Amino acid sequence: MTALEPLAGLVATAPRQRFLPEVRGEANAICSDETVPIALQRITTEQFTLAISALSDPARELGDAIGSAGVALDRIAALLRLVRSSIGTETCAAELRVIRDGQRFLAELMLGHAELHALDEIRARYDAALRPHALSDLREQLLQRLQLARLERLGAMEPGGELDHWRHQLRRARARFGAWPVDETVRGHSPIPDSFESMADGLERTYAKGRDRAAEHRSSQRKRERHARALAHQLELLSAAWPDLLIGTAATAEDLADALAEYRRLRALQRALRSTPHGRAAVVVDDTTAVVVESLCEHERRELLAIAASLSTRLYAEAPEQFVARVRGYWSTRG
Repeated sequence: MTALEPLAGLVATAPRQRFLPEVRGEANAICSDETVPIALQRITTEQFTLAISALSDPARELGDAIGSAGVALDRIAALLRLVRSSIGTETCAAELRVIRDGQRFLAELMLGHAELHALDEIRARYDAALRPHALSDLREQLLQRLQLARLERLGAMEPGGELDHWRHQLRRARARFGAWPVDETVRGHSPIPDSFESMADGLERTYAKGRDRAAEHRSSQRKRERHARALAHQLELLSAAWPDLLIGTAATAEDLADALAEYRRLRALQRALRSTPHGRAAVVVDDTTAVVVESLCEHERRELLAIAASLSTRLYAEAPEQFVARVRGYWSTRG
């Protein structure tokens, strides 16, 4: 008998799980105990429900409701692009048109919000350096323009108006997504394959487009933002495969998108000071205020571009095929 033989029948009762990635049941992630088609059906229908609920709550502040609905629609659009090759280009394009039309409608309801948001960011960042109430008059004017824009769109939010129409469109879309085949029991319709390969092409396409935009000096910040945001949402979907690594990469993509969004809002504020968009009230400020705000906007924009460049370098360091191969490797370890 060797010294080890008495241990032969023993089984450890405390596995060393701390050495393995924690597989969490994130609401917007494909969990390890779900098939890919079931998870995608669940996530899309949940996001449609969130958007519809946000736009149906009369007690909710309009900007907050639109923001929540917008994020939900962004997630659905990113998911559609992720499985484009599996559901078919035509189906994907048709559903994306519905999403984009809804996003444009919501953007119209938020006219004037970008300028006000940018000014509030400047006031918060430079409060100690500015005279008390130095920008209060400008803020009041921007707030009035925002309220006027919303009043002009009031009919869209009344019963039977455009908002009702779009809630109906979202309910119809939710029903279509809820009818996606998730197994072979639906005759004549094949489900999305339960494998990483059903999403690999879409992930590579999103990453490659974002990488190409980041390398183009003349690329629009809005397009760069959109691709980074889509990548963040797609990595969120895949994050249960290896949360610590994929959530970190998704956070970098989200940070990049947020920096570019803030850059655009500052540009909107500068345009509001320089000219009067058609049909909107003029912003009238004294020369000193105009120079101060312009200078701060330029300083902030330069800083945001530097941040965006750093984040882009980190996010898009790999070739698209290498990036997808790495994520595929994480997925292969999924429980």
